[in-house]
Amino acid sequence: MDSTNRQLRQLAEGGAAGVGAVLISDFQWGGRGRRGRGWQAPRGSALLLSALLPVPTMVPLTLLPIAVAVAVAEGVEAQGEAAIQLKWPNDLLVGGKKVGGILIESAVSSAGQALLVVGIGINVNQRPAAFDALPAATSLYAALGTEVPRGPLLAAVLAALEQRWDDLQAGWQPHAAWRRRAVALGAAITVHGAAGPTWSATLRDLHHDGRLYVEDEAGRGHLLDAQEVSVRAVTADLDRL
Repeated sequence: MDSTNRQLRQLAEGGAAGVGAVLISDFQWGGRGRRGRGWQAPRGSALLLSALLPVPTMVPLTLLPIAVAVAVAEGVEAQGEAAIQLKWPNDLLVGGKKVGGILIESAVSSAGQALLVVGIGINVNQRPAAFDALPAATSLYAALGTEVPRGPLLAAVLAALEQRWDDLQAGWQPHAAWRRRAVALGAAITVHGAAGPTWSATLRDLHHDGRLYVEDEAGRGHLLDAQEVSVRAVTADLDRL
């Protein structure tokens, strides 16, 4: 299909899918990442799903990608697969290369209920040659050198997502779990806005609401919103992020 997010949102808005619905695809050709970037996956190679979830109460929307990223990382790691690194706000990495991503979009049910469509894509069994033209990307197979069964991986990711969504409602804060996996904490970065100049900063921490706290070269603090900017590490080991 073109995009699990797009299809599930249409099902929800038409009354054909409700809270807890999960749409899974064996391949997609029109997937989208943050800022409309394309995401394609050949048949049988990736984990591609979208889940329809209620909007958590008393939780900043800017914190949701952080919580979902932690949940997906925990699900992958529960299967004994590669350790997952996280790049703010919603990229999943293995060995410094992108292995997956998250896209959260809003939807309204046919009954007028506000919902969230949580899209998750993970490169699972693509061979290393698939990334010859994409040196910043990888798959679990490319990182581990062995096939990863997608069924158990899907079950683990969905279980972790369900648990962490419930935890959010109960007051769980994902910050510590995110920091343990975060790349570039304390490192020099460049900040790229949709409009305006690129500027240099140091990545200091994750704010309580999920925004990124950085300091510019003059030592002034700034809170970055993922809807407005993207960041890129500039240290030698992380310059591809």
